[in-house]
Amino acid sequence: MKLSALLLIILILISSPIFSQLCSITGNISDASTKETLVGATVVIQGTTQGTITDFDGNFKIDKLNPGIYNIVVSFVSYDSQILKVDLKSSTTQDLKIELKSATLDIGEINIVAQRRDNTEIALLSSLKTQNLIVSGISAQQISKSQDKDAAEVIRRVPGIRLPTVSL
Repeated sequence: MKLSALLLIILILISSPIFSQLCSITGNISDASTKETLVGATVVIQGTTQGTITDFDGNFKIDKLNPGIYNIVVSFVSYDSQILKVDLKSSTTQDLKIELKSATLDIGEINIVAQRRDNTEIALLSSLKTQNLIVSGISAQQISKSQDKDAAEVIRRVPGIRLPTVSL
């Protein structure tokens, strides 16, 4: 008698998952302002690794859930995440329509500061082209390439300039 009762209890325990009523969660995720569906949004049951992503139409489905209360975390890049509480009853399918709001980031003003480089050969040539007079010049870049020791030697190389000779 004890053996048959034990076998009956074991049989009931083994067969109960077979007869238990599993639930599922389905739904659609879209943008709150444009109402466009969000492809690739993540839907996860909080505290587990069980979840899915939305298809091309923004639809998702999570199957094989036991009845109970679940927190569903919905997230998508550049949107605010949402956590929804879902109460699943035996053998039901909970259908959700979720609208995610676009995440906004407010930044202060941006200042772009630039300085014109006027010590290069290109800057010198550009400056000379805009002059109405006939001018000649030498840039810092040219001075650094020369073998001159000081500014007086550099000036002697500029055409049209003559330095007076001073005798002591």
